[in-house]
Amino acid sequence: GSRAAMTPRPLWLVALLCAAPDRTAAQIVRVGIQGVGVTYSEIDEGRRAEGGGAGATLTVRLGKFFLDASGFTVTLDPKGAGGGTSFDLRQADVRVSYAIVPSIAIELGAGRRWVKPAFSTQAVGLVRLGVLSQIPLNRVSSVWARGAYLVRPRFNGGGSADIAVELGLGLGV
Repeated sequence: GSRAAMTPRPLWLVALLCAAPDRTAAQIVRVGIQGVGVTYSEIDEGRRAEGGGAGATLTVRLGKFFLDASGFTVTLDPKGAGGGTSFDLRQADVRVSYAIVPSIAIELGAGRRWVKPAFSTQAVGLVRLGVLSQIPLNRVSSVWARGAYLVRPRFNGGGSADIAVELGLGLGV
């Protein structure tokens, strides 16, 4: 019998086609760099600080899963009659979400705020459990709102927050 001639197909091409993402699942990757302005004040109006710096964000969406990571660094100078010294504040946040319906997702995340010099204001560590509502405006942009319960936030100077919530609004392109 005769054998039909076969053109060899590279194995990597087959593997690449099998690993290709599902075209029906929404996929988004956003990277952002921002200028950041912060006004910090405590219950005592005399203790206030203002300043600026830079921040960055990363958002990845694969199907029903989201990953949001952000961070910033600012230098704050005292304002008002309370006095004080300048300090640096750095903050990082990570959130992982799962869409239970197209525009509503449940979220689990963590955040941390560091200050230098130590104890110039409260450093905080937290875990959050929340909800994200994200609505696409078109193929490359969306608007969102989120809310979260902060589970037992930790402060470097002691103290506690019996009820702590976080609210946020955003627009991404």
